Amino acid sequence: MVPNAPTNTTTSTEEIPEKPGILYIDSEEDNLVVFKSSFRRYFKVFTAMSGEEGLRILNSESISLVITDQRMPKMTGVQFLKSLPEDRDLIRIILTSHSDTASILDAINSGKIYRYILKPWEKESLKNIMETAVEELKQRQANRHLVEELRTEKERLEQKIAELTQKVNLQKTQSATLSRSDKDPQDM
Repeated sequence: MVPNAPTNTTTSTEEIPEKPGILYIDSEEDNLVVFKSSFRRYFKVFTAMSGEEGLRILNSESISLVITDQRMPKMTGVQFLKSLPEDRDLIRIILTSHSDTASILDAINSGKIYRYILKPWEKESLKNIMETAVEELKQRQANRHLVEELRTEKERLEQKIAELTQKVNLQKTQSATLSRSDKDPQDM
């Protein structure tokens, strides 16, 4: 278990800001600088040189998308993504220069990975992937919101049906009572 796992979660009612928060984790500072300068116009970019630093950022910032290098000291990208709470509403991408099949399968099977991308990345291609990922996250959040609205409306309608059924049963009982009293021999 990784200490200080993020507790700041994005719920289905939160909207993604106009400039979505992107967290990029890589142990090589040059990669962080290039990434930030490439995408800061489109996204609110946060960078971290370790998984621990990334967890601190996730606890304090609104992040929609996490991109992490697979091979880092102390904690791999897959280990980092596994440490995130499963209900954390964000997109996860692994970016690495190593095409290790076992790492890829582990990442996909256990880290809820959206994409596994090999370095070197091409700016426009990665930008398109990130924009598509953020749009997918927005759609998932909108769908969850609609499902919650439907669930609430269903509960309201079920309550209304129960109330109306109770009224109908009461009217039937009153009607039957009146009907019996009309046939009462004492009234004749």
